[in-house]
Amino acid sequence: MPEGPHDTANIRAASGGSSGSYIATRWAVRRLTPLECERLQGFPDGYTDVPFRKRNWTPDGPRYKALGNSMAVNAMEWLGQRIDHVRALL
Repeated sequence: MPEGPHDTANIRAASGGSSGSYIATRWAVRRLTPLECERLQGFPDGYTDVPFRKRNWTPDGPRYKALGNSMAVNAMEWLGQRIDHVRALL
C-alpha cells in the first residue's frame, strides 16, 4: 500500500509507525464503533464504558468483547414475550 500524503483520506490500522496507511474508498467496509454496537443491541449509550484497570474509561477491545458476549435487548425481550405467550396457552 502506498504511504504518505494522498488526495484522499487515510485510515491507519493502528497507532505507531509499524502499520501501513490504507486509503478509504467508497467500497471500503469499516468496523462499527462500540457506541454503534451498543445502539444496535439496544443498550444505552456508553453502557460498556465503565472504569477499567485504574482508568475512568474502557478501551475498545474489552468493550467489543463485552458486547460480543451479550445478547441484544430487543431479541431477549421478544423471546421473553413469546415464552409468556406459550405459558398462557398451556
